[in-house]
Amino acid sequence: MPLTIKPNIFIVGAPKCGTTSIYEYLRKHPEVFMPSFKEPHFFGSDLVKNNNVYIDNATKYLDLFSNSNGKKMIGEASTHYLYSKMAAKEIFDFNPKSKIIILLRNPINLIYSLHSQYVFSGNEDILDFEKAINAEKYRLLGKD
Repeated sequence: MPLTIKPNIFIVGAPKCGTTSIYEYLRKHPEVFMPSFKEPHFFGSDLVKNNNVYIDNATKYLDLFSNSNGKKMIGEASTHYLYSKMAAKEIFDFNPKSKIIILLRNPINLIYSLHSQYVFSGNEDILDFEKAINAEKYRLLGKD
């Protein structure tokens, strides 16, 4: 029976906190394997996963790590685990020796960066940050 290779390090964090940077730094380390597919969001059974970009099949998830070739640390980065009430326990049940790296950022600094990302991606159409924040109360009421 072949040995099942399981990740033992998980990167989680709020948006715009440096998770991608840590993921990329670790990918370059000779003793660490991080798959090219970032954010599979396999764990967190309580999370709402509305699109098909996440992995929900255990075999497909474990296939991400099949090329780890005996690396000491095998990991993945799925930011939304931070918001899950179930992910930490599910990760522990999956591999009790796992380590979780959590990245946080001052929300005041984060929101400026997130607004810029949303403008760039087309998810925000108000270019002025202050106007976008002020529009939020109307948006919550379903008004533009």
